[in-house]
Amino acid sequence: MQTREIISAKTLQIILVLSAFLGFSGCTSSRLTKQKQAGIRSVSISPKVSMPSKLEYFRDDLTPGSSSGLLGALMAIDDVMRKNKIDVGHMVTNEFQAQLAAKRVFPYIFNFGGDAEFSFMIHSYGLRFRPLAQEEHLGAVLKVTAYLRKANGKLVWKSTAYCSPEKTDAYLWRVYITEPKRLQMVFEQAARAVVSDLFNDIEID
Repeated sequence: MQTREIISAKTLQIILVLSAFLGFSGCTSSRLTKQKQAGIRSVSISPKVSMPSKLEYFRDDLTPGSSSGLLGALMAIDDVMRKNKIDVGHMVTNEFQAQLAAKRVFPYIFNFGGDAEFSFMIHSYGLRFRPLAQEEHLGAVLKVTAYLRKANGKLVWKSTAYCSPEKTDAYLWRVYITEPKRLQMVFEQAARAVVSDLFNDIEID
């Protein structure tokens, strides 16, 4: 596999992503004010995260591209994630629970049930070339929407956050295949960045 087949100036902004049903657009956010929090004392976090199932990549205009070499790299990285059980959904819920407890937004956090439940949808995640950097270095991208619904199903809050590759470390695509811990690390960084942005929409004492 030739390096130039995978990396070129023209593909500087290629995104390696797992894209979900809503893609990169069409999401709106709201603020979880104290007024909306009223009456909610206990919350839980759903362990089920809606995630993409199809491996895709996009050019700089966010439209699907085509390259047999790049497709091969995508398949190899996806295989590494599965074999090493790199679960981005689990990273998001774990990070959210940690920050929720640390910030003491609600008095009680249950494993399930409660007055309301947080749930998450991952629209896309993957690796993208960093702008204005060495083009062969890729950082993680992640887009997540968080929801809070009361026990009766009423939607209380919805917010969407996106992590760009500048917010994570970046490595050669080959490094992610040979050193899975790097792949794990950049997605943990992305999850931390996304969750921090989500909390910007939550009013805290």
